[in-house]
This record gives sequence, C-alpha cells and structure tokens, in this order.
Amino acid sequence: MSGGASRQRPDAASRLRAASAGLLCALAAALAACSTVSDAVIGPREGLEARLRPIGASTVTGTVLFSERSDGVSMLATLNSLPRGDYRIVIHATGNCSSPNGFSAGPPWTPPGGTGPAIVSVAATANPELSSTGVSEKLKGLHLDGPGGIAGRSVVIHSGSGTLEARPDVPNNRVACGVIGPRTPMI
Repeated sequence: MSGGASRQRPDAASRLRAASAGLLCALAAALAACSTVSDAVIGPREGLEARLRPIGASTVTGTVLFSERSDGVSMLATLNSLPRGDYRIVIHATGNCSSPNGFSAGPPWTPPGGTGPAIVSVAATANPELSSTGVSEKLKGLHLDGPGGIAGRSVVIHSGSGTLEARPDVPNNRVACGVIGPRTPMI
C-alpha cells in the first residue's frame, strides 16, 4: 500500500447492522403514518374504551370507544360474532363484569338529571362468522368524567328488545360486558 489512508471494506456484520437500522427507521415512519390515519378515522387518542368479553354461552366480543364532544359523548362500537337479531348497548352503573351472567355490572345507569338510561339499539344483519357490526352514536348529556361521567362504569350488550331489569322470571339477555376505562394503546 502507498502512504495514503487505506480504506477498509465493511464486513458482513457491519452491513447487516446498517441495513437493520435503515429498516427500523422505515418501519417507524410507516407506523407513525398509520397512527395519523387511525386518528383521523376514530378521533383523538384520548378517551375511554370498554373491551367486551362474552357472557354465558355467548361468543360476542368487541370494543366500545368513547370520546368527549361539546354536547355529549361520541360512541363507536365494534361488535364481533353477533348473531342476527336486535340488541341494545347499555351503560350500567357498576364497573364490574366478573360474574358469568353480567349481573355484577349492576342496573342500567341513568345520568344525573336524565330521564332514563342511555340505550343504543343495534340490528345485526350480517353473518356473525364473517364480519363485525359497527355502531356510531352520539350520547347527548353524558361526559367521560364528573357527575355525568361514564368512566368506571360498564357497557353491557343485551339481546332482544325486552326489559333491562334483571328479574328471576326473565331470562338473562346479556351477551357481552366490558368495563369503561382509559384507552389502551394498540402497539
């Protein structure tokens, strides 16, 4: 070699580290872009959610997202494995879904000054094994926190259009339950 600086050729490990770093940067940029698209579709990240679990012999699962708006709360529900029929999404007084029949969620909740519980009707028409049922609704007069707040309560999915009260002579019509709490990150 002559008196000049010699140039070393990078070994395989160095090339692999450089390629991995580039791949990680590209992946981070792609995830950041996806996060922005997701925020535009479902609203801001702050808010509350209830992750639904099946009750009894049901297979219904899903997520109910809540976001504060100027005159109420926006609700976006995704219900999976919901058989054809009529259902109701109801906020219940107690944030407890531990019982197998959903009665630990307590009675349907009526906000202070309200005339009755917040109930959203759902008609499931799709084949439950192929798709989900989506519901978007604005619940006026509710808030995420405070006296009219839904934080710490539960969401119960009821089948049919009958009574909401749990009585010994009425069959249990609760198919899914989830406690309303802070949203959990997807990643």
